[in-house]
Amino acid sequence: MFDDGYRGLRDHAFPVLADAGFPAICAVVTDYAGRLNRWDLAVGGRRFAHLAWRDMERWATRGVAFVSHTATHRRLTWLPPRQALEECARSRDAIGDVLGAPPRALCYPFGAAGERERRIARETGYSIGFTTTSEWRGDMMAVPRTPVYPWSSRMPSGAFVARVMARLSIAVSAWQQLA
Repeated sequence: MFDDGYRGLRDHAFPVLADAGFPAICAVVTDYAGRLNRWDLAVGGRRFAHLAWRDMERWATRGVAFVSHTATHRRLTWLPPRQALEECARSRDAIGDVLGAPPRALCYPFGAAGERERRIARETGYSIGFTTTSEWRGDMMAVPRTPVYPWSSRMPSGAFVARVMARLSIAVSAWQQLA
């Protein structure tokens, strides 16, 4: 699964996977389709472009499933219930409108989802939710995944790196709140 739906995927990852016959899943931040990642910190002073809807339409026919990463990538656990519901619903509707079917999966921003966020995801039509901050406990709305970063192969434990990065993502969430 690829997070955030950056445009570089269409030029680098997706063609390689398609040539090898591998499908992929890509979680997209729908309000930023075709735009720069202004929701995130400018790492190294640089902003990255997200896939445009036309890119998603093209790659959806070639084995890439597009799922929701919410509308604006706000930390759902910090939002009032109505805003969290809006983030989930607006993203699901946008993907459904463009690609012809709403996604069944939600990838929680920053992997953060408690019981309330899982309930909201179910209420807005998702049947599976992906997190990075929990262990598998049989809940399809809290399926854990381990993030992979450029430095992950040099670290002794991917799970440890994921926990550290989840804590550091608090800075991005705080920045979003202030912006």
